[in-house]
Amino acid sequence: MTAALRGEFDQAATLAARLPDDAALLLPVSAGWERAPGRGTLQFAAARSALAERLLKLSLSETERRTARVRRASALLDRGEPTAAANDLLIVLAAGHDAEVAELAAEAVARSRSPQLAAASLEAWRKAEAAEPDGSANWLAARARRIAGLHAAGRTDDAARLLSVTKLLHPGVPAASPETRRRFAALARTLGEPTGIAHGLPHADARRPGPSRR
Repeated sequence: MTAALRGEFDQAATLAARLPDDAALLLPVSAGWERAPGRGTLQFAAARSALAERLLKLSLSETERRTARVRRASALLDRGEPTAAANDLLIVLAAGHDAEVAELAAEAVARSRSPQLAAASLEAWRKAEAAEPDGSANWLAARARRIAGLHAAGRTDDAARLLSVTKLLHPGVPAASPETRRRFAALARTLGEPTGIAHGLPHADARRPGPSRR
């Protein structure tokens, strides 16, 4: 772990490779690597992914296996393999909702640019909505992902309808985080819906400006 924290990734990987396949030894190393500066570099991402692969072949508790799978997915995403990362993360979400994992999964699905993967992710976003209070920040984040997923899966009309319903029931999405507001505004532009969500404007005021009159 010390070598990784110093940014000596080759040395860290070499030392880890010498450790026996023992979860009690490898799990703390994996946890330490996730805190290392520069953990997202391509060089270190490969070592993180390999370590997670070793862990997943061992006897682990359900929590440990979930953690190892998320770490492998994070490393795969840093390696430029979003499809593999998304598949891992959707497996994790199928077993239970987690807002942080859902955020990482949404990034992986978007970067994969796969309509099939976008369609497969819809169930995860529906579960995420069901796990949160209606209209809450996390609920709105999940709803935005679901709308984006419908659009990416080629179901543009369904995406536009769901966006319209969401804005009707939650004008201005007041509970949304700034990032979620930006997502809704981008979806509105993409789907040809009224804009204004990014600024929290009421639904009736969230209209595209008309052409200037001279």
